[in-house]
Amino acid sequence: NPTPGGGASAAQTLHVISANNRIRTVNVPANDLGWDSVHNLLVASSGSTIINTPNNLVTIDPLQGTIITTQSLPSSPAGISVTDDGSYVYVTLPSTGQIERFTLPSLTPDITFSLGNDTNGHFYMSNYVAAAPGHPDTVAITRHSSTTTAYGASGGVVVYDDGIARSNIAMPSGIYGFYDTLVWGSDATTLYGTNSAISTADEDTFAVNASGVTLLNDQTGVLGEFVKHLALDSKTSRLIDGYGNVISAGTGQHVGQMQVHDTLTYEENPFALDTVQRRAFYLNVNGFYPNPP
Repeated sequence: NPTPGGGASAAQTLHVISANNRIRTVNVPANDLGWDSVHNLLVASSGSTIINTPNNLVTIDPLQGTIITTQSLPSSPAGISVTDDGSYVYVTLPSTGQIERFTLPSLTPDITFSLGNDTNGHFYMSNYVAAAPGHPDTVAITRHSSTTTAYGASGGVVVYDDGIARSNIAMPSGIYGFYDTLVWGSDATTLYGTNSAISTADEDTFAVNASGVTLLNDQTGVLGEFVKHLALDSKTSRLIDGYGNVISAGTGQHVGQMQVHDTLTYEENPFALDTVQRRAFYLNVNGFYPNPP
């Protein structure tokens, strides 16, 4: 304000959000969650254990709390990933060893591809798929054999372009050298991951080029134990795991804690980040339901 005597301050716009609008709930049974930042839609998948809507993919308007589009799936899905340009959502189908791609926002089926076989002829399957930033046709996948457990991927980290695998595969080594949860860095040259099968709390860093994937670094004790859900805040280059741990992706240092929704079992819940509007969406998969969906 000017002196002496003060004066009128410059006009400022204040955005007021009431307390009951800070948290919204949508009653849609689901197993995994993604965010379409172009169309401002949530994308959710429901598996075979969902009673009323098994094996489905849906888009949701989070502000209205309504389902916009529904697409049936040929089998039970696991992980999903939405491309940053809003073109596609990728869905893993572990029981058939396939990845299916759907166009957004219509959820029209696009392509389906298989993940190949191990040395014994068993097909690979996956619980995790990550769409590359700036490259909607490219995904990274952790593979495990169809004869092994769902976690502890021993088939390596593979990058696919329109369903075609790049030649270099980051294969795990050692007794506990598994790769599971994956997320891209700020561009399509870096991947981060961790192991959901054991308690070493690794942060794995991979380099990616036109030939494929190479492990750069494996740092233990960085993330939570048995992490099954991992995201990158592209605005800050920080990793956020399913327990709410916030980690500097480049250094592995713990820099904060998100107050995620607690559950009776203290297990992780799937979540998706809206890095543009600085929001997070969580599924209450491991919570308590007074009336099961």
